Amino acid sequence: AVSVEFPHQTECCGAYLTVSQKSLVADRSYEIIQSARRAGADIILTSCPLCQFNLDDRQKEIKKTHLEFEEMPVLYFTQVLALSLGLKREALRFDLNWVNPGPILKAKVRSGKARRKKAYGNS
Repeated sequence: AVSVEFPHQTECCGAYLTVSQKSLVADRSYEIIQSARRAGADIILTSCPLCQFNLDDRQKEIKKTHLEFEEMPVLYFTQVLALSLGLKREALRFDLNWVNPGPILKAKVRSGKARRKKAYGNS
């Protein structure tokens, strides 16, 4: 995986407003996700559980107001840590994510294996 720098990477999603002003949080989430997408990201990893929830779950609202919007998986860092440690799929709790990260993660694993095979041969 390659880390991508993007302009809104340190922006607050507005978690403190998630109950009282859902649409504002959805708008902020849209801006953060689109900023990441423009920089070349295809998945977002966050260290804040509220950001993970809003950036992931608010995509339902985003799709209603931005018809062109394409979903992007958003993971909490512990999910990636569990994945890298080889924990069982059930421990990853991807079932709690609104956007299924499975397809993009499988594609990343396949492309990583192909790059290693090309670089190091069949071993």
